[in-house]
Amino acid sequence: KKQQKKGWQRLEGTPLPNASSTGASDKPRDEVIESRAARKAAELEDFRGRASRGTTVLSDLEWESEMQPKELRSLLQQVLYCYGANRRASHPARLVFSGVQPGSQTHAGLSKQSGYESWEVQKLEGPYIEAFPQDRLVYLTADSQEVLHNFEPDKIYIIGGIVDRNRLKGRTLEKALSQGIATA
Repeated sequence: KKQQKKGWQRLEGTPLPNASSTGASDKPRDEVIESRAARKAAELEDFRGRASRGTTVLSDLEWESEMQPKELRSLLQQVLYCYGANRRASHPARLVFSGVQPGSQTHAGLSKQSGYESWEVQKLEGPYIEAFPQDRLVYLTADSQEVLHNFEPDKIYIIGGIVDRNRLKGRTLEKALSQGIATA
């Protein structure tokens, strides 16, 4: 008697095939693990090479004290999406996170993510203004009058890591101007 199961048929009482009986995995387990590790290492090296040729994009995560808990959770989701999209991109950016201090809610939220400690991101505990020359920084803010037409390879483009639902309108522009850095 035959029984239909998800696109395949088997005789009742006949054991289901397993990986070893189908020839799908004739390699010893150690060899499979070694092969997977080598493939991941090659993928990581390829990503690093592509990212090294990309634009530097800095997420300014120094806004924690200004946000409500719900806004902070939304920001963390956006950071996760950004990182994942960048890893899949054919022309990835060099990512930098600033203001990710141990003990902060931002650090705690990111640290909960699987593999966060090994993310290919430069993580700054302190402010970006102390880590990079001012003349290389460009804060991308919707409030700027300047329009960005193309990316310059030597510049560092800052995206304000702030979810505020328009409560804090103009704050990223104010911050950039007070630091004496360009905006676009």
